Amino acid sequence: MSGPDVVCFEFTPENVHPLVYQPYSVPRRLHANREAFNQWYLRLVEDGPGRITAEFKALAANLPNHGQTCKAWSENRPLNRYNDMICFDHTRIALNDGLQPDYIHANYIRGYHRKNAYILTQGPLDSTIFDFWRLVWQERVATVVMLARFEEGGKPKCAKYFPMSSQSDLMSGVFRIRLVKFDNRKYCKGSLLRVTNTLANETRYVAHVWFVLWPDRGVPEDVSGLRAFLNYVKVININMSLTLCSPAYHRRGPPIIYHCSAGIGRSAVCVLLDIFTEMLNHYDFADPLELINQLRQQRFHAVHTKDQLLFIYDYIVQLCKHARYGLLETIS
Repeated sequence: MSGPDVVCFEFTPENVHPLVYQPYSVPRRLHANREAFNQWYLRLVEDGPGRITAEFKALAANLPNHGQTCKAWSENRPLNRYNDMICFDHTRIALNDGLQPDYIHANYIRGYHRKNAYILTQGPLDSTIFDFWRLVWQERVATVVMLARFEEGGKPKCAKYFPMSSQSDLMSGVFRIRLVKFDNRKYCKGSLLRVTNTLANETRYVAHVWFVLWPDRGVPEDVSGLRAFLNYVKVININMSLTLCSPAYHRRGPPIIYHCSAGIGRSAVCVLLDIFTEMLNHYDFADPLELINQLRQQRFHAVHTKDQLLFIYDYIVQLCKHARYGLLETIS
């Protein structure tokens, strides 16, 4: 299985069937919603980035209005990577294995017509690596997407929570994590991890995909590279889910974990773009600012900077331009 400049997994571990590449296709026409895109695009061209910036600032000042509390976040300060990035109680994921703490800085995110399609979380701290793997195990996650480096600008951004070599396992609490397969590509690094719960004597497989070309608080230089990467994440997760996960647990597959450092910038951008692409897949269209607003009701300050917003617009314009002529491309 291969894709353009992205990770490929060509592995056959015990009890795991080879993954078969299935392109994630999008429709060739937006039909009635083509007009909605045209109107949005023309307004974007006419008003320029000034209006976008102004509306983004207005969003930044508009805190969620559902009376969300952040009691768990406040009571677990040492487990938070940043002191100013709260975690809403109403969407937070409580760890339910009976161990303490039950807190992790992670929120469920709705997908397009699908509840809890994603999990946005912070990059693990050294002290929360075990909690991270408790989360993966509890939610039966098949794919973890990483969008930060361990260190950026001389500052720690994420703990080393997975093994970098097949010669040495990583032990975290009751979990033993082993690197089974590694593939280093232009845009990302991919790993197949074997995760064993030594207490339950059970083993599962998790795909770990790491996009390495995204600077903290910045944006990727290449829109097409991120498009290829996100498409491949979708393919990997579909195949991992079909191969490894029982439908009894997840009818539509398990949630995908996305994390960067804070879990609100780079990772939130990727989730939003994946939701938008899914909307196109169903002949739908929405203003990206409205999607950001909805995302922020679930994860505090999702999409963190103006540059990230402008990148979203650039990505969407390039993705949709072909649709204006009935030629919305399939990314494969």
